[in-house]
Amino acid sequence: MVRYPTEHLWGEGEFDYNGQYYRVTGTNLYPKPYAGQPPTILCAGYSEQGRDFAARNAGKMFTAIRENLERHRQI
Repeated sequence: MVRYPTEHLWGEGEFDYNGQYYRVTGTNLYPKPYAGQPPTILCAGYSEQGRDFAARNAGKMFTAIRENLERHRQI
């Protein structure tokens, strides 16, 4: 299952995508990522919802460390 069109844009060949927010037909992207693999997606947030989104969708997360340090140890 493709969640985002970027998952195909960084891959090989043309593709079609019809999602909730994006629709593309016969699309391709050049140049491809330099290292031959998709770039790391970074997410920033502090809330529980933001943390959960980053855990599902990002490779790295930026967040503020506040008084609740134990919460951040869970990440």
